[in-house]
Amino acid sequence: CYPSESACEEACVLAPSINIRSSMQGKAPGNWDGPALLTIEETVAPLSGSSNPYVVFEKPIVLDSNGEAQVDLSAYLIINAGHSYNFYLKGYQHLRKKVTMTYTPGMTVDFGELLTGDVYLPDEQGSQDGEINSVDFSKIVQYLWSTVRDYYDLDGNGEINSLDFSLMFPNWFRVDDPYWFRVDDPYQQE
Repeated sequence: CYPSESACEEACVLAPSINIRSSMQGKAPGNWDGPALLTIEETVAPLSGSSNPYVVFEKPIVLDSNGEAQVDLSAYLIINAGHSYNFYLKGYQHLRKKVTMTYTPGMTVDFGELLTGDVYLPDEQGSQDGEINSVDFSKIVQYLWSTVRDYYDLDGNGEINSLDFSLMFPNWFRVDDPYWFRVDDPYQQE
C-alpha cells in the first residue's frame, strides 16, 4: 500500500483484527496446551533487495477452548482491503497449514484441523523440522509411558502412550505447507 498515491489511499486501512479458527488433531476442545504461530504473507511481487519481503505479521497466538482467537493487527501493519494474503498456523505438535484469502476487516480465517506429530524438540534449540518422521517417533519412544514431557503427549491425556503413536502414524512423512516464497523454508517448492 502506498498512502501517498491517491488511488491507493482508500484501499489502505489500518487492520483492526482478524479472527482465527482451528482445531488440533487429537486434542479435545479446551485441551490446546500451547501457543500456535500465526504468520501472514502478502501475495504480491517483492520489493527488490529484500530477502524476506512477504511476511507482514508473525506472532504466537493462543486459541481459546473453542479453538478460536481474535488477533489485533492494528499495531503491526497496514493491510490492503481486497488484497490476497497467505495465512499460516503452526502448533507446537502440529504441521503448519496455509490458507489464502482476500482480506476484509473482521474476517475469520478457518484453518480446519492441524495434523499432529511434528513435535516440539526442546533438546534441539526448541525447534520442529516441519516433517512427521523418525525424529518425532524417537522422541515419543524415549518418553513412552511418561508424564513428564507433555510436548510428546499428542492426545493430551496426560501420558505418552500408544494413543499418541496412533495419531502420528496416519500423518507419517507429511510436511508443513510451504511458505509462498520464503528463503528460510526448507520445504520450499521450486
